[in-house]
Amino acid sequence: MSTSIIIGREGGQPFVIDAKRTRVSRQHAKLYIDGDKLTLKNLSKENYTFVREEQTGLLRAIEQKRVSEDTFVVLGEDSAHGCQFYVRQVLSSSVSCGPATFADDFIRIRQKFDEYKQMRDALNRNIKILQIGVPVVITAIMMLLLGPKIGALGVLSGLFARLIPEIFAKKKKSIEQIRELYCRCPNPECSRPNPLSEDEIHNMQCSRCGAM
Repeated sequence: MSTSIIIGREGGQPFVIDAKRTRVSRQHAKLYIDGDKLTLKNLSKENYTFVREEQTGLLRAIEQKRVSEDTFVVLGEDSAHGCQFYVRQVLSSSVSCGPATFADDFIRIRQKFDEYKQMRDALNRNIKILQIGVPVVITAIMMLLLGPKIGALGVLSGLFARLIPEIFAKKKKSIEQIRELYCRCPNPECSRPNPLSEDEIHNMQCSRCGAM
């Protein structure tokens, strides 16, 4: 037997979306439930419904899409004016801002944060190695080819050292997006627009709304 849930400021989801979420419509989206099949449909003509692609982490506007319990949804926009939640939170009858409610979500957030830290630290190590190693190699080659009295060697080596972080800027940005996209407070009623801090993730509690 199939059922459906309207999601919005006047929807039937188990968490409140108040009038301050100005980019969320009164009846913004509908979740169709047919056994273990879940389909999300956009109902809003003024605002969009987005889902996060697991492969890329990017938010994509949808009209209708098959989803899972772990699909991350954004109504309106990814800010305090919109609303963000996981599909499983719509299916739950106990989601509310309170203690011992979002433990599973925080475990997933910690896993993503650990992944982010490992990638960030590895990139920073590689940049430091290259900043030291590349100028040494360049200087050695130039001295072999042109002799030791080339005054521009130090300038050239320093220039390459400064350029290395710029070369990896795109990679660094993609790593930072992991934290930006996956380390938000899991409470749909929380209005904080920025990711959780490392201490909040470690303690598994949002300091703004108290979700834990």
